[in-house]
Amino acid sequence: MSGQKLPIYPLPEREIVVVEQTSALEEHIGVARRHVQALYADAYGQVHGVVSRWIEVEHSIERRIKSLHAPDEQLNPGLLYIGVAALSGSVLARGRNIVIRTLLPPTLFVAASSHFLPKTTHNVRSYFAELEEKHTPQLAYVHNTGIAHTRMTWDRAVEAIIDGRRVTGEKTEGIVKKVEEATGLKLGQVFGGGKAVAKKAEVIVAQKVEQVAEATKERAEAVKAEAEPQVKEAEKAVQVEELSAKTDKLPYKKDEIVEEVKRIV
Repeated sequence: MSGQKLPIYPLPEREIVVVEQTSALEEHIGVARRHVQALYADAYGQVHGVVSRWIEVEHSIERRIKSLHAPDEQLNPGLLYIGVAALSGSVLARGRNIVIRTLLPPTLFVAASSHFLPKTTHNVRSYFAELEEKHTPQLAYVHNTGIAHTRMTWDRAVEAIIDGRRVTGEKTEGIVKKVEEATGLKLGQVFGGGKAVAKKAEVIVAQKVEQVAEATKERAEAVKAEAEPQVKEAEKAVQVEELSAKTDKLPYKKDEIVEEVKRIV
């Protein structure tokens, strides 16, 4: 044995400290793992943002479609008829030149849309016009100018047709008169039969309108006569109430007000 004395009391336990020592490989693995986690979080955020934007786009499209669709128009048969009309245009234009094959299907599509879904088609046109004026104002100006010129041309064509019919009728009447003078035939009676029938129809319609107006006037007078006594009674009741209120406020004039009530009643 050594010459050291053993302690009387037990010695305290020594604290054991464990020092972690990481290798270079573990450090590289940790850096790579953190980098992968950051990339994953970034990619997840981007994908989530894209999905959210797509959902917003879907909702906006749904709201826009609901705003364009007229509530009193059914889409189920209307869209079917419009599609059939467009396909019929493609079938009818088969074998024609390129202009007819290009213009006939969309023309029938627009015509069928205006016929089967007029309000919805009007809403769609207004929406596209708003987009056109918002994004391409110059094109919208050219478009509106073209529409205005087309309407003016159409109005002028209608006026020209009406004037042409009038001039043709006048010339026809002149020719008929000359033929009657030359031949002695009563062609005016033949051509004038249709005019006589039209005039007779106009007279009948005017008479019916006058009869309806007279009946309406008589009915209004009868209703007025029935309601007039009730109106008078109501006026008397109002006057009596007013006089009663005056009686409550002015007790020294009760006799005069009572006489006034008797006079009214």
